[in-house]
Amino acid sequence: MSDAGDTPGVFQGAKVRNDVPAGMLKSGCSRRPAIPGCSGPHGTEMNAPAPLADLSPQRHIIVADEDPKVVTFIVLLLRQDGHAVFHAYDGLAATELAFVIPHVDLVISNTRVGGMPGIGLIYQLRSRKPDLPILYIANIDRSTPAIEAKLPRDVPILREPFTPEELRRVVRQLLTGTEGLRLDVNR
Repeated sequence: MSDAGDTPGVFQGAKVRNDVPAGMLKSGCSRRPAIPGCSGPHGTEMNAPAPLADLSPQRHIIVADEDPKVVTFIVLLLRQDGHAVFHAYDGLAATELAFVIPHVDLVISNTRVGGMPGIGLIYQLRSRKPDLPILYIANIDRSTPAIEAKLPRDVPILREPFTPEELRRVVRQLLTGTEGLRLDVNR
């Protein structure tokens, strides 16, 4: 893929260099020193995270998705924002993390999480943690209106493709309980 090509799939309108979404590079991370021995998607060098804007406690976020490239992108983006982010490539790991970590502030689930549909993971989590904030990422060509209609009404949907800014906005709204979060589905 050329440096000027568009990334198909999740990263809306992002130009790529070695398959890293341009939104990560535009965020200013290229101005910080590289982390020795740390690489991002497809071996691209990762940069040190930005300093925290305030001294607020870290939020604990679980990202459940079977696509390692998407997980890496979301984890790195949210860690740059100062969050403690844990990745799970399958439903079992996601539920274990959610039930073992003393305080989970948010779970981000995809349409399909290894070993189970994302909707199954959401209901499994909600059976023991009914107030747990959850964000559902709707995959292109995999999420359907019938699946989305089964989601709990308070679970917002972020549709692929999305930008880093869109993900950050929704995560910020879920973590702060900000009113006006748009639930992107007719249910």
